[in-house]
This record gives sequence, structure tokens and C-alpha cells, in this order.
Amino acid sequence: TRVVARTCRSGSWVCGVLSVRLDWRLNRPVMGWSDVKLSAALGAILGLAPLLLGLYLGVLIGGFIAIIVYAARWFGFNRVLIPYGPYLVAGGIVSMLYFRTMPDWIGTQL
Repeated sequence: TRVVARTCRSGSWVCGVLSVRLDWRLNRPVMGWSDVKLSAALGAILGLAPLLLGLYLGVLIGGFIAIIVYAARWFGFNRVLIPYGPYLVAGGIVSMLYFRTMPDWIGTQL
């Protein structure tokens, strides 16, 4: 249980440090603090390795939806905001459910 607690703490630490570091380097906020808190909670629940996979999947899902939203602007949907939280949660859920089987699946695809 100590290993699990240490892994969960490191997962939440990584998210907090990365976000603050990116804010400092770019001189503007990268993510809102609610996203940081959500990422820290996901890190506490998932652990470090599944957290990184979940964040990566959240960025991919959110990016796909952003492409669709920006393409919809051609048809008059100009004022659409894209919240990032639901895509972080979706990436965390996919990571929680399929973290053990995903590397095997990726290995068969290569």
C-alpha cells in the first residue's frame, strides 16, 4: 500500500509541477487551475504511468474535437468554447480501464 500511495502522490505532483512550469515559461496560463486540480485528482486515483497515458489520451481526444469545432466555424458556429475537463476525464477513464491491455494492442499494430 505504500507503493500505491507513493505512486499516486507522484502522479499528482507531476501534473502540478508541469502546469506551473509551463505557465512560467510561456508567461501566460496554459491550463486553468480547475484543470490542474482535476489532473492532480486523476494522478491520485490512477498513479503516475496511467496518469501520463490518460493526459495524452485527453489531449488527443480534445484535439480531435477542437478540429471539428474549428471546422464548424465555416458554417457559422463562431462562439464555441471548448472546455478541457471532460476530455481529461475521458482520457483518465480510458486509461483506468485499458492501461494494462493498451501496450499489447499497440505492439500488435506495429
